[in-house]
Amino acid sequence: MICFTVPVSYYLERTRGATFLDYLPSFPLVCPPLPRHRPDSCLEPGGLDRIYESSAILIIAFVSAYSPFVIKVISAKIRQINPEFEESVFSEPEVV
Repeated sequence: MICFTVPVSYYLERTRGATFLDYLPSFPLVCPPLPRHRPDSCLEPGGLDRIYESSAILIIAFVSAYSPFVIKVISAKIRQINPEFEESVFSEPEVV
């Protein structure tokens, strides 16, 4: 979860203005998660059934259900960090 949400939060917070990507993490809150509604007519024999028979579906459900909340919390924390501190980390030290 952290490997997905921290980069997304950082990108959303440090780029300019509100875009479509700002609203994309909230999409699972508006639409029902995919693991609940399985369209059998769209599945090929043996195609996506392997995902539903494995534990990968639990990971997909967990990330899609909780990532909007985690992204909002981490974005608020990144917003509190002064960008000048980030620039000082990446700048070369002065030799005196």
